[in-house]
Amino acid sequence: MNTHPSILVFLADLHVGGTSGLMPPRFITFEGNEVRPNEYQKWTWKGWKKAWKWAREIIGKDEWAAVAVGDLTDGLHHMENGNRELWSLANDDHAGGAIDVLKDVLKDASEVFISEGTHCHTRYSEHGIAGALSVNGINVVKPSKQQSAWPELDVKVNGALALIDHHISTTSRSYSESSAYSATLADVRNRRSRAGLECPKLIVRAHRHQYGCWDDGYSTLVVLPPWQGQTRFTHRVVPRIVPQCGLVIADFRNVPYGEQPVIQKCIYTYKPAPPNVL
Repeated sequence: MNTHPSILVFLADLHVGGTSGLMPPRFITFEGNEVRPNEYQKWTWKGWKKAWKWAREIIGKDEWAAVAVGDLTDGLHHMENGNRELWSLANDDHAGGAIDVLKDVLKDASEVFISEGTHCHTRYSEHGIAGALSVNGINVVKPSKQQSAWPELDVKVNGALALIDHHISTTSRSYSESSAYSATLADVRNRRSRAGLECPKLIVRAHRHQYGCWDDGYSTLVVLPPWQGQTRFTHRVVPRIVPQCGLVIADFRNVPYGEQPVIQKCIYTYKPAPPNVL
């Protein structure tokens, strides 16, 4: 699929609906209750506003496309384990919150692509979110008349192929996280070469809740930063994480035709309260 803009703005893992996910300053639930953010969510909202200001400065007056790479909502997950880290027990509220935070920042995008995330979080809510954004005048590019979100996405920009999907393996050890980057990049290229398919210059993933970028000189793999902090469930896969949030831009402007883009990132790191002194 060919897209015209030479700038792709990537966002992922908003987890709207969770008590550590992105949340607007004020939200009215389906039942009419007013919900407001906690202190961590106030911090992420400030980061959200600043990150989009940064993105607009990078974009300037050029056309751009946005790609939302899964887990826009937190969803009713792990309920059998007594999950209480949700500000609503209605998936519709989570989706409504995601629409609220996205509709303003995406209104100027020439094209918007939304991919599916982790099933236990979102089920198929990305399809409904994409449809609602379309109703709000946003140019959501859909895979078919029946579907509004992409299971995975192949986008060609400036002659370079980008492969976009939510999932990649996680790691509990920061010192070995590059193994998954290089392994994923090599595996994708090997499988596509065997099938006689074009190999990508850019691979984008999310899911890890930890920004990372790997470049072997031929292709680039980027793992997107999240907009959710630490939870009782992320401890299982990413223990000891220092919460961060941010956006990533793949900039194909002034890049030779068919080559890798310039990767630019805007990341904010949460500074916890100072430790108690005994």
